[in-house]
Amino acid sequence: MDVLIIERLDRLASSVRALVEVFEEIRRCRVALVSLDDEIDTSTGDGGLVFQLMRAVGQFERRRYGQRIRLGLARARGVGTRLGRPPAEVNPADVVRLRAQGLSYRQVGRRLGISAALAHRLARTASGDGPRAV
Repeated sequence: MDVLIIERLDRLASSVRALVEVFEEIRRCRVALVSLDDEIDTSTGDGGLVFQLMRAVGQFERRRYGQRIRLGLARARGVGTRLGRPPAEVNPADVVRLRAQGLSYRQVGRRLGISAALAHRLARTASGDGPRAV
């Protein structure tokens, strides 16, 4: 395929970010994009310029999105909102006891309602080999 012809750009993607991703994929495949209503043809110099502008707008949008997320997280921390999962209410001694009965970390995790990785970390904490914070 040499050319992808569409009626309008908004039929191709629902956001500038998605549109830029589609543009990038089409460009990687060395296919020209022609939008009839928008009068864009990426095989021409003018169409290439439009593509570069859309790409720049997409990058700008991604950066702003990241900034908004970081600001929101900082604001939440500033007012004392706890972020992430609540701490596990599991006694490391329970993990050690179940492991001593021959259960795997996965089985211990299922029984205590935690992940196998947390069960392993708690066992290490109980034995003094691992970090103290859980």
